[in-house]
Amino acid sequence: MRPARSRTLALLAAMTTLTACVTTQPQPDGSTKVNVSLGGLTGTGPNSAQAAAPAPAPAPASASASRPAAVMSQARSAASPSAVAGKGRAPADPKAKAQLEQALACKALPSNFDRAESMLKQAGWNSDQGITPVTLGAPIKVYGLSVSKVAVSRDGGEQTYRSHLPGATLQQIAKAASLKLGEDRQTYRRVTKLGVLSAAMEDGEATLTCTIDTEG
Repeated sequence: MRPARSRTLALLAAMTTLTACVTTQPQPDGSTKVNVSLGGLTGTGPNSAQAAAPAPAPAPASASASRPAAVMSQARSAASPSAVAGKGRAPADPKAKAQLEQALACKALPSNFDRAESMLKQAGWNSDQGITPVTLGAPIKVYGLSVSKVAVSRDGGEQTYRSHLPGATLQQIAKAASLKLGEDRQTYRRVTKLGVLSAAMEDGEATLTCTIDTEG
């Protein structure tokens, strides 16, 4: 029975190296019982490499997932249509700006209005659109009031230069432009050397309009 016990122990040693406690116990029939108490697998048996292999490291987080929210917000803002359009917009011509401000204020109208018209065309204006307003790329000042939306009509014998002033009241406009309440008790007006300056409500919005009679 000793050779059998030796072969059993040799087989266990060949298959794997264990952190274990091996004991033998004689049996009544003359055989020997081998008790193996395993503590940890460190050998080279068929399954030892797989058991001892370390667990794979977690994949690193992607750059886009770990990027701060503020950076992502800036990237979206830079790619937005409004930002792209703003980059290509030329700065306002100071002379064109002055021409338009004087015409809207009913103070002066130069014989050459080309600079102001060029500024209006950049905002989408065309000479055939009548008094349909356009929004300027940058606000201008008319009697100290900030104006971003204007309507200009230069066709025919009567020309119109209108400032749209949402948020302002007729009383505020009348005070800024020194207008007087008209006989209709609804509009404010004043006659200037260039034409008639008046304040009224147009489609629920306060406006200041310079009307010029070019044939009078």
